[in-house]
Amino acid sequence: MSDLYIKQLNVRFSGTPQPALSIPDLMIRSGLQVAVTGASGSGKTTLVNAISGLERCGRGQVFLGWY
Repeated sequence: MSDLYIKQLNVRFSGTPQPALSIPDLMIRSGLQVAVTGASGSGKTTLVNAISGLERCGRGQVFLGWY
């Protein structure tokens, strides 16, 4: 398994002034269990889609392993 690194991630949907998701820096160590919680529309699915490559990120990078 590899660590997950997120650097300056910013996802914005067309027609919206504010980003749907903005994460300055996040590191999740290999083997760690993480729960993503929040209200409806808070960006949980957008985060998972950005990590998996299903969502285009306007800015930032997602690394699996070394960066």
